[in-house]
Amino acid sequence: NAVEHASVLCRAGLIQIEHLPERLRALAGDLSSGPPEGWPDGGEARTLEEIEARAILEALKRHGGKKLAVARELGINKTTLWRKLKRLGIDPGAAS
Repeated sequence: NAVEHASVLCRAGLIQIEHLPERLRALAGDLSSGPPEGWPDGGEARTLEEIEARAILEALKRHGGKKLAVARELGINKTTLWRKLKRLGIDPGAAS
């Protein structure tokens, strides 16, 4: 949803942080001091799936594994979060 939102707002062809929803811009600000532990350093390319998995893992850590709080923070339905956890092979208990 965020990428679709950004693509609608972006006219230049390259999506920038200012095209993202506010909640993601705030998260990007949190990451400005460097990537979270376990992320590749520097400008290594990451897949969207890797970025999504890291965002979910970091949110799970912040919320002590509480999936409803994670879903709210990420702006997704709890069943969408459940499907993403399953698809990405993330154990919510291990992230807390």
